Amino acid sequence: MPGAAVLEAIAFIRGLQASPITRTLSQGSAPPYGRAVADAGFDVLILCASEFQPPAKLFPGVRVIHCDIDDAPMSQEIWTRARSAAQEAAACIQRGDRVLSTCAFGWNRSGLVDAMIQHEVEGISGAEAVRRIRAKQPGALTNASFVRALKAVPAIPRRSRSSTSK
Repeated sequence: MPGAAVLEAIAFIRGLQASPITRTLSQGSAPPYGRAVADAGFDVLILCASEFQPPAKLFPGVRVIHCDIDDAPMSQEIWTRARSAAQEAAACIQRGDRVLSTCAFGWNRSGLVDAMIQHEVEGISGAEAVRRIRAKQPGALTNASFVRALKAVPAIPRRSRSSTSK
């Protein structure tokens, strides 16, 4: 599998703004319609922006997960939708898929979902996930209520990682 720098260059060339967060997870802004996401090597696309929820058929070659959330104060509805998308994406990653999580600018909503994905896949705490995302995607996770909610999520002990909850 190509390294993160190569994948970032491919995404840029294909018209995507995407930063690798992990080897199998990237975060970016709303993608162009067409095959750009698939051509950049992604298998799964998460659309987190409530204002950008086009039909999956506009992104041929990838599985599309619709996660219609607002960049607003955290609510149970936002948490539930983000967690559901993160669990679905985590299962895809565990099968070997590469995931691109997007929102309008690639900062808050995609960052929230990506933090939850890392928690599901690696068992890290929400605080550690926030730190990692901010290190890889400058300007990410500025929604203070998202960050507060994530920082309340503890790491998962190794033996119980298959059954996460909040």
